[in-house]
Amino acid sequence: MSPNSTLPSLEPTAPPDVGLGAEHLDAARAVLDSVFGERWPRLVFVSGSLAAGLGHAWSDVDVYVVDDAGDIESRAYRRGPHTVQINLMTPAAAAAAVSTCTGFVARSDDRTQLEQTEDAVRVAVRLAIAEILHDADGVVPPVQERRTAVRRLLLGRHALMVGSYAEDVLGALTSRDPWTALRSSELALEHGIEAYLTAHDDLYVGPKFLYRRLARTPGVGTGVAAMWDLLARGDLPTSPEDVTRLVVTRLRAATLLMADGILSGFDEPSSSTLGGTTTDGEPEPGTLVTSPWFCPIRFSNGWGLAGPDRGFRVSGPVVRIWSAFDGSPADAVLARLGAEDEAFASMPQADFHAAVEHLRSIQALTVDPCSLLEERR
Repeated sequence: MSPNSTLPSLEPTAPPDVGLGAEHLDAARAVLDSVFGERWPRLVFVSGSLAAGLGHAWSDVDVYVVDDAGDIESRAYRRGPHTVQINLMTPAAAAAAVSTCTGFVARSDDRTQLEQTEDAVRVAVRLAIAEILHDADGVVPPVQERRTAVRRLLLGRHALMVGSYAEDVLGALTSRDPWTALRSSELALEHGIEAYLTAHDDLYVGPKFLYRRLARTPGVGTGVAAMWDLLARGDLPTSPEDVTRLVVTRLRAATLLMADGILSGFDEPSSSTLGGTTTDGEPEPGTLVTSPWFCPIRFSNGWGLAGPDRGFRVSGPVVRIWSAFDGSPADAVLARLGAEDEAFASMPQADFHAAVEHLRSIQALTVDPCSLLEERR
């Protein structure tokens, strides 16, 4: 009998969430009392995979404490069936996480908040999804406020990464380096998927739960299989044309997922569905589509479309128009947008076509996704 023979067959569904329960919090409090008595550290919270609803049979109860005195030890404690892991935070790390959770302030001309280290972002995410056990100074914002701030931050960071990897793909293909193009497009799509999950208020940092998180998200459905097909390293592409086709498909999916995320999940958690966002097949050759080399991003002071070597200020409606071009005629795109949103129903056709022409002039909309590549060679 093989080691995995007792596991159920794989299906595109997620197991039930395993989150923090009363027994986990009771175990954490018992350990904190035994270690600190009545003088708990000034900030204590429980977070980690259990707080994200992603626990498994061996998940620890992760407790984070601020180490003001410098004499607290990081270690694990056993309480009944649970392992309680005490994790230390420096006062500076805690202050940075609180600041991030207080509000999204990144601007197009000041990206400092977006450029934090991954460790700093991970701490902020853990605080955003945490169960707060003790906040002596009352500095931690309410849960919805901190989740909104971190959701916006993660969307911005994923947009920067999608745009960066798209540029790497373009450079690799121009240099006839298929391996870097394939890997960079894979990473871009992973960040696009993360943006989609983030928009649905699934806040997490780390790759191991990617498919489980997709499978549990309402509205994903067969999109799990579609993303698997695009990401999985199946048959090796046999020609430069095959490589280009695959990486362009991945980048287009990544940028459309990114657009959907910032359009539908920036202010409130998204309820969009994955089917139709990226899984309706390839447009007919010669029809007007989004360029795979452009990625939308949203700052606290506006919107942008980032292309190779340059970026453009745009508006939310322009990003919406850009993302809607899937090979359909322009008038059909406007009619579809109008059926979804009254603002587009009342938009003068002249204004719509002016926006489309501007997007074409900067090459963000194109009838040939590979034209920019050919220009660079």
